Amino acid sequence: MRPDEKNIDNPMDKKIVDLSSSFRSGQSIATTTNSHPPTTFEFADHVPWFFFWKHHPSQWAARLETMKQMGTTQLIIPLSWSHHAIISDRKKGSFHYDFGKERSDTDLFELMKVLKKYSFKPFFCLPIGPLPYLVNGGVPSSLVKNKTFFRDGRLKVFVDHEKNLQSFPSFYGAQIFKEFCAWIQALSNHLTSTGWDFPIYGINCGYFSEQGNFLSFFEDHGVEMQKKFLQHRKQFPLMTEKNFAQEVFQLYLEVSKEMLGGALWSGEYKMSFLGVNPEYLSARAVGFRPSESTWMQEMKWSLQHQVHPILPTHSPAALNYVHQVICSADYVKNYFKQEAFDGESLDFRTWSAAAIIGQDDQLRETIKVCGLGEVLNKNFQGHFQILSESQLKKNLRSPDEEEDWWSKVLIVMDHLHQDASFLAIMNHFLSGGKVLLNLDKLNEKQKRKIELLILENQLKETQFNSPVEFRLLTRGEGQLILYVGSALEKIKLLHTKTHFWSVIFAQMNRHFLAMKTEDGPQMFWLERKTSPRELNYQSIRRLLVINATEFDRKIQLSPSKNFALSKIVDQSGVQVIQQGQGTRMEFAPGARALIEFGYVE
Repeated sequence: MRPDEKNIDNPMDKKIVDLSSSFRSGQSIATTTNSHPPTTFEFADHVPWFFFWKHHPSQWAARLETMKQMGTTQLIIPLSWSHHAIISDRKKGSFHYDFGKERSDTDLFELMKVLKKYSFKPFFCLPIGPLPYLVNGGVPSSLVKNKTFFRDGRLKVFVDHEKNLQSFPSFYGAQIFKEFCAWIQALSNHLTSTGWDFPIYGINCGYFSEQGNFLSFFEDHGVEMQKKFLQHRKQFPLMTEKNFAQEVFQLYLEVSKEMLGGALWSGEYKMSFLGVNPEYLSARAVGFRPSESTWMQEMKWSLQHQVHPILPTHSPAALNYVHQVICSADYVKNYFKQEAFDGESLDFRTWSAAAIIGQDDQLRETIKVCGLGEVLNKNFQGHFQILSESQLKKNLRSPDEEEDWWSKVLIVMDHLHQDASFLAIMNHFLSGGKVLLNLDKLNEKQKRKIELLILENQLKETQFNSPVEFRLLTRGEGQLILYVGSALEKIKLLHTKTHFWSVIFAQMNRHFLAMKTEDGPQMFWLERKTSPRELNYQSIRRLLVINATEFDRKIQLSPSKNFALSKIVDQSGVQVIQQGQGTRMEFAPGARALIEFGYVE
């Protein structure tokens, strides 16, 4: 319910204190979950946004009918806080919320009927924080008291889809939180009373830094945020600024979950807007725009982080972009002939060398320092995933449900705060999966459970010392590797560190195709099961190479006992030269190649 202003002087502060009461030793609290598993929205290749309030309700049906005739069946529809907010008293700054009684373009029930009439599958999303498409990020203008800032004190400025400069409000003020609660409560009351039966998804919007880190538009380092942080650190001295920011976002998320309830709330998604890094702003002002190669790199980062990428289509003379759509990993297929992916047997999925478990904002630096990033980027072309502990729980499946996921390598490089996560990872190993654990990140209870697991299951154990000592435990096809991360950190030579990871991947049978490539071409690995004519291979791997640069580029493929070059399914602007030491491919600007390999261990 809406916070009682008579009893709570500052409801935001009180709720943060409530959340922080479980805060210990500088760690952020664990994410709570729904009473039932959230539903998953399976996006098509391209899904347009539908801003229903930009059209008169009498035009909704015609607009949707036209989109349906064009082949669109899915829509992304944001629920705009500012659109439904109507000021009740300007002096007091109080609001009430309209859903069709005062303005017809706020009638969500009428919108639901039209969507059902044309059999659309809408993705109704509730922004938890700013949404770039909306003025003030979707916050009512009278609530915008403070803006968001970078850590160095610069104001955060973005260019929206209509080429307007936008800055976002800070969500750290008590008044904005209080009114956010009122907005969610009013929305919940209306949807429940009208028999609403479309799922609602919370979205956390952001972009990728040049280092490949996902940064939420919610993030702020301004005066209001700093003031709140310093207030709460007096009560919780071990709290860091990062912990505080995570808990404030979690507060907004939990309020949305609680007020909408299990009948409406269906989960949370992250969305990255490709090419809108505010660091590019000054460059775009003088005519520079992010290249196709930049978008592809950011899309690969999106896939690594399980973030849904928002792909821009640009106007040549614009600072930014006219229209944006969401794209799936299948976006890269559009560069190739359609027949290359036709057929029931060609059910390809994005391949990943490993899933790395840890805190997203610091994990990339950890991966880089320990040498793992060098191996993943050079040997596996950056094909890996980064998962938080909460994402791990959402992704774990049984072997019968999703064979591809169950065969993944799980590399746990951070603390596991919940016993359920640790037990799930151990179950992954016992069921035939491959797990790598940093002993420095395990607590004593978890270490004792591993030793008990060894005794109870009579696990086979092998000791290695190359160059850091590690233990390999096996049970059937399952492998569990235990190493000491601090010992690896003490090694100064990067080559020695990468050798350690190469040995680890060799033990886990994660083989790679050795290649030398010049900077620029983007590469995507896909994998599918074999057809009856391909039973001599364990799987079929496809390497999609796109040279989105303005320069000629070369790639040298070395012979491999694990990869058999089967055929080049599609190519354009590529010269293939067979050599004694492998295959050299020369790519003209804009060239592409789709190469198929049979894979055996």
